[in-house]
Amino acid sequence: MNNYFHKKPYIYKTEHKNLIAIRYRSKTIYNFLKHYLTWNGKKVYSIKLQSLKLSPEFLKGFIRGYFDCDGYSYKDNRKVVMMGVSSEMLHQIYDIVQKLGFCPIYSVYKEKRKNMHDLHKVILKGLEAERFIQFISPNNCIRIRKWGCRDSNFRSF
Repeated sequence: MNNYFHKKPYIYKTEHKNLIAIRYRSKTIYNFLKHYLTWNGKKVYSIKLQSLKLSPEFLKGFIRGYFDCDGYSYKDNRKVVMMGVSSEMLHQIYDIVQKLGFCPIYSVYKEKRKNMHDLHKVILKGLEAERFIQFISPNNCIRIRKWGCRDSNFRSF
């Protein structure tokens, strides 16, 4: 993002929730995202790609980025999970992964708590998961991608 848009992010680290937030304030970046994404109301629940009629290279890069942010792998890359609360986005992720030649599983964790939303998951297992990792070449190292393994050595900008 720094190189492409010539913008540096605001980085916030909170001790309270062990969270690092990266924020950009840029109309250029907003318009770029709006070109490819759409949402109604709260983004996190309704965000989706405007179209799946995009090049295979774009779709591969999109899946890599989504996996780097909202995915994880474990058991030596024998299981890959991408997740989110936007059912439309995760259905699109499922379709994209299929278009790229993989056989994903779609799953929904039904949330019991009233203040929480259901969690949608796209899962790849076994050799499919290993092949997927090799195909997309994630940007985040395995240590960072593993669910719950973000530690004080997390790289910063």
